[in-house]
Amino acid sequence: RGRRGGALVLLRPRRVLSPRFSYPSRELPPFAAFEIDLPDGWEAREAPDCLGIFVAPGVEGFRVNLIVGADRVSADFDLEDAAAATLEQSRAAFGELRVEQEKVAVIAGRPAALRMQSFAVEGLDDRLLQLQVLLFAPPGDRTATKDLFHIDGTCLDADRAIYAPVFAAAAESFR
Repeated sequence: RGRRGGALVLLRPRRVLSPRFSYPSRELPPFAAFEIDLPDGWEAREAPDCLGIFVAPGVEGFRVNLIVGADRVSADFDLEDAAAATLEQSRAAFGELRVEQEKVAVIAGRPAALRMQSFAVEGLDDRLLQLQVLLFAPPGDRTATKDLFHIDGTCLDADRAIYAPVFAAAAESFR
């Protein structure tokens, strides 16, 4: 607004911000889509800090779950870097972490890092068992970044014989 010779003049605001960007777009792609198979009765839920959480039916106490998450990382970040970073995060987050098995496998035609680990959690008498799977989404036409998927299945250690095969089958079904 301004006054010119006693008359009120509406001034056009100067456009300071230009251009407008949208997400998702070619420049800002969304995370890659995925599909995963789980046994009958499992439920999918949204949750913070992940793309989705899947929970087993009717379990008393600790809720058996499988979480799918993703991080956008630089194009030169490799699977070995990802495995080392998640191991460091696990050591910092979980008490008495034990790595029980680590290996590289192929899932959906891509290399994947698998780690079976167990750890203590305050308030639980039993340790938790977790299968962590890390794999990259196909890059498509992106050159600066890529998506790193995390698949983490967690159950009570006492239930490993029941749920470890479920977690492994779910990871193998990931597309």
